[in-house]
Amino acid sequence: MITLVVLAGAQLAAFFSKGRFETHSALRPLWIFFSAIALADWFSFCGAMWLLAFVSFCALREYLSLVDIRLEDRWGILASYLSIPFMFYLIQIEWYGFFIIAIPVYV
Repeated sequence: MITLVVLAGAQLAAFFSKGRFETHSALRPLWIFFSAIALADWFSFCGAMWLLAFVSFCALREYLSLVDIRLEDRWGILASYLSIPFMFYLIQIEWYGFFIIAIPVYV
């Protein structure tokens, strides 16, 4: 609900700014993302969770395409990619205690 209010406020601010800020290009994908997650959550929490895992995977892939990567980093990058489904699986089986400590302690 808070996300909906924030997005609506940003949309109104973009409407009243009359093109002074480049917000229109950023708001459309945010509305699409919010709508997809809300629709998936309406059907199934599990579906919304795995959709968010896919978005996390895409965000990590985009981030890693922007940074300099050395050959020595490939094992850490592999661990990063493999940790995404592992973390979302921990959420799915409701093992929140291990989920909270898994990244800072083990990964």
